Order: sequence, then C-alpha cells, then structure tokens
Amino acid sequence: MAFMKQNVNLGLLLLIIVVMISFTGFTVFYQKTFEGLSQDYNTRVGEVRNLVSTLQSEKVRLNQTSFQLKLKEEREQSLSEKYTELNAIKEGLVEDKSRLTGELLNTKNQLTQAQADVAAKDVQISGLNQEITDLNSDVRRWKARADQAEANLATCEAGP
Repeated sequence: MAFMKQNVNLGLLLLIIVVMISFTGFTVFYQKTFEGLSQDYNTRVGEVRNLVSTLQSEKVRLNQTSFQLKLKEEREQSLSEKYTELNAIKEGLVEDKSRLTGELLNTKNQLTQAQADVAAKDVQISGLNQEITDLNSDVRRWKARADQAEANLATCEAGP
C-alpha cells in the first residue's frame, strides 16, 4: 500500500503539476489573446474616431456644398427672371424699332415731298418775283408816260 500511496501521491503531484502548467498555459494564452483583442479593439476605436472625424468634416463640406448649391439655384432663378424681363424689353424695343423705322420712312417721304413742294414754290416765287419786277417796270414805264403826257398836256394848255 505504501507503493500505491506513493504512486497516488506521485500521480496527484503530477496531476497538480500538469493542471498548474495547463492553467499557466491557458492563462498565458488568454492573456496574449486578450492583449491582441485589446490592441485590435483600440485600433478599431482609433479607426472609428478617425472615421467619425472624417464624417464630420465631410458633413461640413456637404453642408457648404448644399449652401453653395442653394445660392447657385437662387442666382440662376434670379438671372432667369432677369433674362425673361430683358427678353420682353428687347421684344418691345424690336417692335418699337420696326414701328419707328416705318415712321422714319414715312417722315422721309413726307420730307422729300415737302422739299419738292418747297422747290416748286421757290420756282413759283421766282416766277412771281420776276412778274412783279416786270410789272413794276411796266408801272414805272406807264408812270413815266403818264408824267410825260401830263407834261405835254400842261405845255399844250399853257401854250398858244
């Protein structure tokens, strides 16, 4: 029995040593695994923080882009309204130009007609002035003859 006691004690001792070595191995394994997981977790947390930071900066850029897009749309709408307004004004001006061009041609025709009338009247005036000059000349001639006749009559009455 003493042999069995020794074997049992030795077996128990070996079993305790094996359990302790196994426990130490498992502890080291779990320690290494935990450190790896902890490092992986910290790495992932850092990546998530970087991702959150990137997302925030992209959100700011997106907000700026959205603001610029709204501003651009407002400008485009304003320019579209101004274009429509200016186009209507242009069409009105084109119509006015056409009407005024017609009026100008009509006025030019009237001016040409009036100039022709003035030229005709100038010719008529020249003719009438010549006639007046001729008539004045006739009047002077007849007046001179009348004066001559009166002088002759006065000589005749005074005479004999």
